[in-house]
Amino acid sequence: MTNCEWFDSKLEAYFCDDLASEELQRFKAHLASCSKCREQVESLNGIDPLVRGVMQHRLAVAQMAGHANGRPRVLKLALAAGTLAAAGVFVAFGLPFLQEVPPPPVAVQPPGVQDPIETQEKKDPDAPAGINLAKPNDGTPVKPVLQPHLDTALANGPDFAIIDDGGYNRTLENYRGRALLFGVVSPEQKAAVTNLDQIYEAYGSNPGIRIFAVARHRGDEFRGTKFPLVFNNGSKLLGVQEGEFILLDTTGKPILEGSLGDSVNMARIRSELGQLGIR
Repeated sequence: MTNCEWFDSKLEAYFCDDLASEELQRFKAHLASCSKCREQVESLNGIDPLVRGVMQHRLAVAQMAGHANGRPRVLKLALAAGTLAAAGVFVAFGLPFLQEVPPPPVAVQPPGVQDPIETQEKKDPDAPAGINLAKPNDGTPVKPVLQPHLDTALANGPDFAIIDDGGYNRTLENYRGRALLFGVVSPEQKAAVTNLDQIYEAYGSNPGIRIFAVARHRGDEFRGTKFPLVFNNGSKLLGVQEGEFILLDTTGKPILEGSLGDSVNMARIRSELGQLGIR
């Protein structure tokens, strides 16, 4: 029997073009004879295509569920006056919460597989303003590759160029604005190594000065010392020879130089640092 209840149960199928030929004829016949149902259809004719898409999707889901359970299932729309008003609100806001979008696939990394080493930009405290240098993500210092030909000054080498303990190339420009003290040493020079290490232990934590030792050879090892160890990069090292030191002020001007093995020079270094306000 064709009545309003049956008509309501077929509305969704009608708007999804899913009615069988016989049902479609019954639906149209009732539509022509019932003004109430005709008003409902006319109201729904203006529904946004997005709503129609939702209807089609839900009808397909209901049909799949019906086939899976072995018995038909009908998805009804309660299209009373209140429901039509709610549908109007949904259309106005584009029905964002009715769209069923499948979640993106999640890539799962197999256990035991590590990501490739990543690099990130780190600001080095001695780098000139505006310059960032790439270092390993874990912050581990990069040990310089052995290049014995750079331990001594090249014929066309610069006045000062080193590779520091972090693997960076350095010039005097990197130390402008603070005092600089360095010595050229080898492990055999016990007194020079000890004196420089004591100076570093006393003043190395002061932000106004940088203190380090330049290894005479890249294969040299200094056990038990605290000073940072750097390597010559084919430069003249400002004329400093093995076993000697040089002290520069904040402008890069040399103010004291001499032998690291001389205790008198160590006292002079401490005095000059005091005059620079470094204690």
